[in-house]
Amino acid sequence: MIAVIGEYAHQSGYFGAIGFDVLENKDGELFVIDTNLRVNGSTPLCLQRHALLKLGKEVAKYSSDYRIARTLESTFKTLKTELESSDFIILSAQEINKGSDYTDIYGIIAADSIQEIQSIEQKLQHKGLLIV
Repeated sequence: MIAVIGEYAHQSGYFGAIGFDVLENKDGELFVIDTNLRVNGSTPLCLQRHALLKLGKEVAKYSSDYRIARTLESTFKTLKTELESSDFIILSAQEINKGSDYTDIYGIIAADSIQEIQSIEQKLQHKGLLIV
């Protein structure tokens, strides 16, 4: 299914990540119900899966809604400990200047348990990282 949908999308002029929703009936037949020609919510985690598992991080949370009231350079300094330990992985970030500096971040929090994810989230919040 992936190859067929991907080839069709490419022939139609699309380049990039794809996803689609599939339903399975009682007989095991699969039906594509929705194509998503874009990066999907699960794409970053899927792409990072093997790297995270090698680090012993079996639980992860992705968000495109992180924000910190700092410049990008200052953000790297502030979150240095979490970035170096791969507790927080920045996939992309954009510094925004609108009277006050802030940085929007797409990122992954990774750990070996849900409780550790929650603990890391609290540490990051104390450092100013918020979900908006």
